[in-house]
Amino acid sequence: MKTGTKTVIGLMSALLLCAMAAPALAQPDLIVTDIGPDYIFADLTNVQSAQVKNTDLSYDAAAFSVSISITDGSSTELYSNKVNVAGLLANTSVSVSLGNWKPTSVENITITVVADCDDDIFESDENNNASIEQRTTTGDCDTDTMSPATCYGYRGQYPLQGIYSDAGKHGLIYTTGDYKYKNETVNFDIGTDNNEIAGTTSDIPVGATIKHARLYEYFCWRKSETGPNPGPDPRPDFELSFNGNPLTADAYYTDMKGFKASEYQYGTLAYDVTAYVTGNGAYQAARSNYVYGKGYTSGMALLIVYGHPTNPYVEYHINEGYDRLATEYGTQYHVLPEDATTSASFPCIDNPVEEIVGTTLFTATLDTNGANEALDFNDGGPWVPVWYGTSDYPIGTDSRSVTSELQLNPFCNPEVTEFTEDGSGFGATNAILIVEKESLPNNVYLVPQHSGASYCNTTVVEVYAETTDLFQGGSIKLSYTPGCANVTDVEYNPMWDLTATWGSDTDGYEWLVFARKATSGSVNGLAHICNLTIHYECDVYCMTPLHFVSEAEDPSYYCMLSDDVGSEVTPVAWHDGTFKCTNLPDLVITDLYGEQQGTGNDYIVHYIVKNEGNAPVAAGHTTTLHIGELATPGTWTWIEDMTVPDALAPGDSYTGTFATVLTMTTPNDLLKVCADSFDDVMEIDEENNCMESFYPAGIEIKVDVLDDGECVDFQEQFLVNIDVDPRNIPVYGVQYTLSFNNSVLHAEWQNEGTFLNGDGEPTNVYINNIDNGAGTIS
Repeated sequence: MKTGTKTVIGLMSALLLCAMAAPALAQPDLIVTDIGPDYIFADLTNVQSAQVKNTDLSYDAAAFSVSISITDGSSTELYSNKVNVAGLLANTSVSVSLGNWKPTSVENITITVVADCDDDIFESDENNNASIEQRTTTGDCDTDTMSPATCYGYRGQYPLQGIYSDAGKHGLIYTTGDYKYKNETVNFDIGTDNNEIAGTTSDIPVGATIKHARLYEYFCWRKSETGPNPGPDPRPDFELSFNGNPLTADAYYTDMKGFKASEYQYGTLAYDVTAYVTGNGAYQAARSNYVYGKGYTSGMALLIVYGHPTNPYVEYHINEGYDRLATEYGTQYHVLPEDATTSASFPCIDNPVEEIVGTTLFTATLDTNGANEALDFNDGGPWVPVWYGTSDYPIGTDSRSVTSELQLNPFCNPEVTEFTEDGSGFGATNAILIVEKESLPNNVYLVPQHSGASYCNTTVVEVYAETTDLFQGGSIKLSYTPGCANVTDVEYNPMWDLTATWGSDTDGYEWLVFARKATSGSVNGLAHICNLTIHYECDVYCMTPLHFVSEAEDPSYYCMLSDDVGSEVTPVAWHDGTFKCTNLPDLVITDLYGEQQGTGNDYIVHYIVKNEGNAPVAAGHTTTLHIGELATPGTWTWIEDMTVPDALAPGDSYTGTFATVLTMTTPNDLLKVCADSFDDVMEIDEENNCMESFYPAGIEIKVDVLDDGECVDFQEQFLVNIDVDPRNIPVYGVQYTLSFNNSVLHAEWQNEGTFLNGDGEPTNVYINNIDNGAGTIS
């Protein structure tokens, strides 16, 4: 406007301006609705996943990426991964696999999952792609009272246990009778029922001898905390009879999910019914007094072993137990099948090809679906499908030939059966290995068959022939692994008076030739050939077969026995052996004791595990606490597993304390602690891992003064009892010395009490002295 110029502006119109929201461009919208699994376990491989949803109702999402990041309490990243998703339709969800993570420690973690982490998709909301959740690597455990191994109970943690092994002319029967899920009475008709092992009628020949008869009660859904008989022992909830005879289980095996919120127990109860099975006939197993919470009967089975001259010659091994396996349980957890695998191990089978007729592996399970389970034997499988169970008939059995798998297993290795799950769960209960052998008239073997020594030491192994046919001599080609063992001397029996030579020109082979003079004659029966001195060559653990080489392996130099004209004696079974260099750890419980908590009956248990071997052992093996059933010796109730966190050099010890607070049952508790309870460590001695002890420990001897605390007048007499509380420990004698103040007291007499002659038998009294001068009674 120029100065001095007046301008008049007329109002032509009035405008009202408002800020209006413009319609947004419709786009997909990706969010994370769930991060799985709900629980993460340390020392297990956890399958990570997430649910991603496109919440838009109309627009599809093109390809995008999803990321995961797991951090600890200090924001250090422990795991990360990123995967691509091909696309996602409108109003749909997709499960995204984010890889496998195996935590190595117990700690609190933060999991962050981001959909469209690279911003590949233009979305209607770019700020809602991330989801953050907190976890702990103990699953659903309380770290103060449970370990992850206990918390996730459906891993392979309870291998089936061997109960019977024998060899002879035996037959085996496993039948489930007319069982059905939840039926409390099962009828068995031996002579008519199907034998699941052989696939034939379960017939026992007239005149057969019953070696073993075992009744199995398989159960599920027992309420172990709030049921009629709370506690880990299921036996009070199962009152069984067999043909009217009341039974007590001599073994039971249980498994649980292990989560704090779950109390349901699965398991097997085993009853010895040998005394009640006499041959073919009808037998009835009945359960009484069932009420809700005691657990349902999944089914029953009867196992019978009998001997009869018409049976083939077999070597058998029977394992039983209960181990429930599951890799996933809803959204709660998801692990790999290797963590849901259990086993049944049998001893190494002496298996010369010419002697084995056939080998059968029989297995029994519960709750299988024929799709998610697998069976393996000596790494010859896996076989899928195997067992078929239904809701009404959950027992699944399988019987198959494993002759080739037995023969291909390196001699001196155990024969191992594995049960594996890749789904929501089944129970492994029984495994039986039956090896039919031709009973050959002539045998050559080593004594001991399995030998060993520590580094730089030697052992002597004897070679024997036991024959029906006459023989005059023979040759032996023995092979072994050089560097593990070395034969340093051969001492022949003097009976080989014509030839007794030993050649050792090739590492790992020995060539022996022996013969008797014609005038000395041929021999049969038991004949000692020679002694082998074997030296331990390796400073670490090793094991080698001591193998008799056959003609098929070496037509020029092989093992044979010969008669008086030089012809080969046949057939002969040559039984291989093994030699083990025992540079191994050896875990032994050297101390076990309880410590009272407060003034009542509560206590905790301490132990010391020591490596008494000659090689170190890494951390991570498990020590287990059990409580014994005093009414049924040999029966143990599992209490707690504890991982040993320290590596142990030879001679080192670790002192541990179980977290469980126990309450003593009067008069005392029988404790058992076992080192390496899951057999994770190969040891010099696999049979010395356990120690038993009582709490309170030891025998109690106490002075009991009648009317204790009352005043006694001059020359008035009073009685003193010496009481002995054996606390379930066998006592065969008592010795004591009681002292008193001889200036105020005078001892008159002492008489034998009722303790040592409580059974009516006389007691030998060796000392009965009163010495008022010294003030002692002994």
